[in-house]
Amino acid sequence: MKNKLYTLSYFRKRLLSANISSRILIKTYVVEEDPRYWTLTLFPKTHNIFCTCYKQDTEFWFELWDGGNKLKNELTIRTKSMNVIIDNVYSLLTK
Repeated sequence: MKNKLYTLSYFRKRLLSANISSRILIKTYVVEEDPRYWTLTLFPKTHNIFCTCYKQDTEFWFELWDGGNKLKNELTIRTKSMNVIIDNVYSLLTK
């Protein structure tokens, strides 16, 4: 699982290199049927954007939500590129 986008440690390392601070909220969801894999908060001291990784079989996707501050609904991102996620996070900050 090394260097996979859904791996929590790799994801956080890439966030840090993009100057995005994060804090782990839920490291592992324990209910097997739950597709949520882990949840972070991004920019925890200023913006509190929740980022949840979902994983089901070989598919994975991410959901960003700021508690309704700038986003009315959750933003779902299906990608294998960390740059797409980083771009979406920074575009959310400039809305």
